[in-house]
Amino acid sequence: MWKRIPVMKFDIENKILIIFISIVLLIIVFLGSASYINSYRLLINGYKKNTQEKLQILDNYIEDLERGSIDKIIIEKKVKDFLELGTDKAYIIKSDNIIYSKGSDIYGKEILELFSENIKGKSEGVIDKKEGSYVYKLYPEEEFTIIYAINKDYLNDDLMSLQKNLLLITIISLIFSVQVIIFTAYNLSKPLKKLAASCKRISKGAYEEKTDIKRNDEIGILSDSFNEMVDNIRIYTKKIEDVKEFNEDILRNIPLGIMTVDNNFNIKSLNETGIKTLKEMTLKDFILTQMAETIKVNSKISNMYEIKQSDGTEKFYEVTTNLMTESSSLSAISIFSDVTERKEIESRMERLNRLTSFGRIAAGLAHEIRNPLTGMKGGIYVIKKRLEKEGNKKYDELLKVVLEEIERINILVTELLDFTKKRHPVLQDVNIEEALEKVEYLISEELKQKNIRLHTHIDINEDVLEDAAISHFIKFNKDQLEQILLNLAYNAISAIGSNGDINIHCSIQCDCNNIKYIFSVKDNGSGIEKEDLPKIFDPFFTKRAKGTGLGLAVVQKIVEDNNGEINVNSILGKGTVFILTFFRKVI
Repeated sequence: MWKRIPVMKFDIENKILIIFISIVLLIIVFLGSASYINSYRLLINGYKKNTQEKLQILDNYIEDLERGSIDKIIIEKKVKDFLELGTDKAYIIKSDNIIYSKGSDIYGKEILELFSENIKGKSEGVIDKKEGSYVYKLYPEEEFTIIYAINKDYLNDDLMSLQKNLLLITIISLIFSVQVIIFTAYNLSKPLKKLAASCKRISKGAYEEKTDIKRNDEIGILSDSFNEMVDNIRIYTKKIEDVKEFNEDILRNIPLGIMTVDNNFNIKSLNETGIKTLKEMTLKDFILTQMAETIKVNSKISNMYEIKQSDGTEKFYEVTTNLMTESSSLSAISIFSDVTERKEIESRMERLNRLTSFGRIAAGLAHEIRNPLTGMKGGIYVIKKRLEKEGNKKYDELLKVVLEEIERINILVTELLDFTKKRHPVLQDVNIEEALEKVEYLISEELKQKNIRLHTHIDINEDVLEDAAISHFIKFNKDQLEQILLNLAYNAISAIGSNGDINIHCSIQCDCNNIKYIFSVKDNGSGIEKEDLPKIFDPFFTKRAKGTGLGLAVVQKIVEDNNGEINVNSILGKGTVFILTFFRKVI
C-alpha cells in the first residue's frame, strides 16, 4: 500500500525567508564567481608576466653568452643550468625534439604538437590552452625554442590562498544577512499573521474581532482599514440579520403558503403555513402541475381548486404561480391558501343578500295575502252560521276543510312575516335549565306519541368561571332562545319519525373575558342528503309534506341577529346534529 506523504505548507514567514535567502545566495554566488574569475585572471596574467620577465632575463643572459663567442653547445648547457635554477616547468625544443624538460614530461607530446601547430615559424608569444598557458621564445642562433608552461591546476592553491579572506568575509556577511532577513521576515509576517488569524475568526462569526497593530507604514494603514471593515461588516450583518428575521417572521405568520422550486421542480423553500396546507398531497400535485404550465406559457396563472377531504367535507384552495425572473437557481414561485372560510363567508353574504331581497318581497306579499284571507275566513264563518241556523249540515265538512286550509295559509303568512320582521330583542338573564325544561314540556306530548326520548345535559367548566352562580345563565331574549331550540327539536322529531333519541347538550366554557355557549341538538333520524345541506336554511326549502320550509331559516336568522354561529353535520341514514355557538363577555 502506498502511503500518502502530507505536503508541508509554508507560512508567510518561511516564504519571505526563502525568497530573501535565495536572493542573498544568488548575489553571493554571483559575486563569488566574479571574484574567483577575476582573481584567476589576475593570477594567471601575473604568472604570464612573471614568465615573460624570466624569458627576458634569459634572453639577456644568452646575449651575453653570445658576445663572449662561447660555443653553442656550452650556451645550451648554460641555458639548461639556468632553467634548473628556477621552479617553473620549462622545455627546450630543438629540431622537433624535446632536448630538455624540467619537471614531469607527461605533456611532452602535447608540447611537440603545440610547437608544430602554433610555435613553429614564430619568434615569441603566449598561447592559451584549456589545460594551461605557454610562454615561448625562439633563438635562431642557437636553433632551439624555450617554452615556459603555466599549468592551471597548479594555480588552485595560490587562488585558494587569495580567496581565503574573501570567503571569510562572505561567510560573515551571509550569517549577518540571514539574521537580518530573519528579523525582517518576522517583523513583516507577524502583523500579516495577525490579520490572517483575525480574518479566519471573522469568517466564523467573531465580528467583534479587531487588530491592535500600530504602525506608520502600509501595514498600519491596512490594520486601520481592516478594523473599519470589521465595524462595517458587523453593522451590515446586523442589518441583514434583522431583515432576514423580519422576512422570516412575515413568512412564518402570513396566512399564505409560499413555495419555490428549481429548474427540476425540486422544492427549495416552503414556509410553515405552506407545510401545514400541503398535508393534502393532491394540492401539491396541482401546484406543481400549475407551475409547469406557468413556465410553459411564461405567464402568471391563478386557479381555484376544490378538494374532497377524507372526512367527506370539501375545501377550497386558491393557487397563484409566477416565474422567478431575477433568480438563476429558482424557476417558479407559488402562493396558495385555504379559502374555504372565505368561500363560506361569500356564500353566506350571497345568501344574505338573496334573503334580504326575498324578505322585502315576502313582507309585501304577506300583508297583501293576509288581508283577503281575513275577509275570506270571516265570510265562510258567516256562511257556516247561516247554514247552521237553517239546519243545513250538507256543507259542514267542506267548510271545515276550507277553514283549516285558510288557517294553514294564515300560519304560513305569520311565519313569513315573523321571518322578515326586523327584531330588536331585549336581552335578559335566561336560565338555560328552565329554557330546556320549557322546550321539553312543549314537545312532551308529541314525544310520547312517537316514542322518542329526549335527553338534556348542561356541561359547565366551573373551575374557570369566577361566579358559579351565573354559570347557568345566558344573556339572551328568552322567547328567541326557546324558539330556536323548539324549532330544532321539532325538526329532529320530524327526521326521526318514531322510536328514536334526541340529545340537547349545552357546553359553557370561559376564554379570557369571553364565555362561550355551545348548544347542540342531535338526533338519530334519517339524516340529510349531501346535495341538500347547502339549501336547508333557504326559505321554503322542505321535503316534508306539510312543512313550510321556514323553520330553519328563522333559526338561522335569530342566531345571526345574536352574533352567533350555526353549523350542521349530517350522515344520511344515521342522523343530524345542529351546533349553535354564542359568545358573551364577562361583566
